[in-house]
Amino acid sequence: MKRSRFAVFVIAMCLTELLAQATTAQELPLSTGPESAGTAGVIKNTAFIPSGVSMAGQIGGASWTVAVQGNTAYLGVGPRVLILNVDDPANPTVVGQSPVLRGEVRGIAVLGSFAYITDGAGLDIVNISDPAHPSLASSIFTSGAAMGVVISGSFAYVASGSGGLEIFNISDPAHPALTGSLNTPGYAFDVTVSGSYAYVADGEGGMRVISITDRAHPTEAGAYTGYASYQSAMSVAVSGTLAYMTDMNEGLLIVNVADTPPPPHVGLFLKPGTP
Repeated sequence: MKRSRFAVFVIAMCLTELLAQATTAQELPLSTGPESAGTAGVIKNTAFIPSGVSMAGQIGGASWTVAVQGNTAYLGVGPRVLILNVDDPANPTVVGQSPVLRGEVRGIAVLGSFAYITDGAGLDIVNISDPAHPSLASSIFTSGAAMGVVISGSFAYVASGSGGLEIFNISDPAHPALTGSLNTPGYAFDVTVSGSYAYVADGEGGMRVISITDRAHPTEAGAYTGYASYQSAMSVAVSGTLAYMTDMNEGLLIVNVADTPPPPHVGLFLKPGTP
């Protein structure tokens, strides 16, 4: 049952990835500048509109992720990000919303005047300096389905589904550039960064620990795997020397990452209903 449930989920993600890649590769023209070289490219228009047809509007959709900065929440709703004032938590109010992006919003990270958003097709950078009128600064493709994203310094780290980990230089938000990448054995759902390492929740691949000392050539430093007969790592957070990893079947696992490769987990919280 666990295996079939996760297999269905991954198949759904793969179909999303294929559709997103088909749309972006065939219907969204890439810019012709140097930033379009390689597997990633910056695009200027973010929705395929057939000749003679115009979009009247869009509303609603699934919510996969949220980010909070101060009294402002950034909520993914379908292919948009809604900006909410949560100063009164009992009565959040909509301040503004992003343009329609290329696919459902999967990840959001906020730094300064920009929101960094993964939408299945790649990474979108939205200028939020005017929260009532956010605008798209740039978009760049990923080689797989862009899922989780985290910002560290001048770099965005994207969990790119079948593409593994992809690292983008965002020092110029209008022109993000692919710096380096590393394929992983599973399906990269989420990523976080602590110090010189990126930690990737890699589905069947467990948790991968990747050295990012040389961002142009990231290398695997260790992995936490084999903790279950059928593992399905979905998200990860790191605090100090502990990594907190969620697994679709096993619940929460707490792993000591003071050493590389990580030793067996030091804590386990089974989700309700787990035998």
